[in-house]
Amino acid sequence: MNILIIENEIYLAQSMALKLGDAGYSCEVAYDFKEIKDKYYDIVLLSTNVENYMRIIQNHKHSVILLLVSYVSSDTVSIPIEYGAYDYIQKPFMIEELIRKINYFHSFNKLKAQNTSLTSYIKSVIDTKIHIPKRINYPLLIKTNRQILADSFVFNFVFSHNANIYFTDLSSSFNFNNLLVGENDIRYFTNFQVLKGAKLEQIMKLSKGQNFIFHTNGTMNIEGFNTIELNDNENSIGINEILTIDDYIKSIIINWQDYYSDTDLSKKLGISRKSLWEKRKKYGISRK
Repeated sequence: MNILIIENEIYLAQSMALKLGDAGYSCEVAYDFKEIKDKYYDIVLLSTNVENYMRIIQNHKHSVILLLVSYVSSDTVSIPIEYGAYDYIQKPFMIEELIRKINYFHSFNKLKAQNTSLTSYIKSVIDTKIHIPKRINYPLLIKTNRQILADSFVFNFVFSHNANIYFTDLSSSFNFNNLLVGENDIRYFTNFQVLKGAKLEQIMKLSKGQNFIFHTNGTMNIEGFNTIELNDNENSIGINEILTIDDYIKSIIINWQDYYSDTDLSKKLGISRKSLWEKRKKYGISRK
C-alpha cells in the first residue's frame, strides 16, 4: 500500500512515516503543495494546516484521503469531506487508530472498485431485454435449462429495484445458518436440482418468509414455491424456433400473469383487457 503524508509539521510527518514504515507501509512525505509528486497513492494523509489542501483533495479524489486536523470545524472537516475526503483524525492521535482507519478505508475502497467492475461485467453479459415484473412473490423457483436466462431475470430485477443480492451455489458447500437475508435483500440460489432428502426439506422450511430465488434445470414443482419457466424460445429465437403469435401470447400469459396486473399485462402485449380475458378463455388459462 502506497501512502502519501502531507504535513507541514516536520517532526510529526517524519514520526508518522517511520511508524507506518515499521508497520509495513510504503510512505512518502511532502511538507507543502509544491513537493507533491504527480502520481497515484492508495492513501493520502492530509493535514488541513497545509496551504491549498482543498486543491490537493481535488487532485487526489481517486485516493482514500484521511484528514489530519488540529480542531474540528466546517472548514477542516465538513467541507473537505463534502469535496471528497473520506474521514478525519484529530491531533494528537494514536498511530494504532490511524492504522485502523487506513486499513478500513483501503479495504472499503477496494471492495467498492470490485463491486463497480463486477456490476459492469454482469450488465454486459446478461440479457437486458428479458421481462421483469414489478414485484415477486417469494420464494420463487425459476425453471430453465439455460443458466443465463435465470441470471438475467434475477440481476435485472435486482438492478431495477436497487436491492442487495447474495449468492449461493447449492452444489457447493454452504452453511444453513448464513442464508437468511433482510427484508430488502435477495438471496439467489443456483443448482436447486441437486438438493435431496434432508437438505431439500431444510431449505424448503428455511424459505418461508424469505426473499429467496432458486434456479433449477429440473422439472419438479415445490409446494409453497411460486414457479416461473423461462424458455429458450422467449429469449433466443432461431430460424426453426419462431413462435406463432398465439403461442407467444399464451406463453407470456402463463409465465407472467402472477407478476403483472391485467392492465399492465395487456399493455405489454398490446391488447385490451377484454382481449386478454378472451385469450385466457381460448387457451384454457385460469387466473390464480
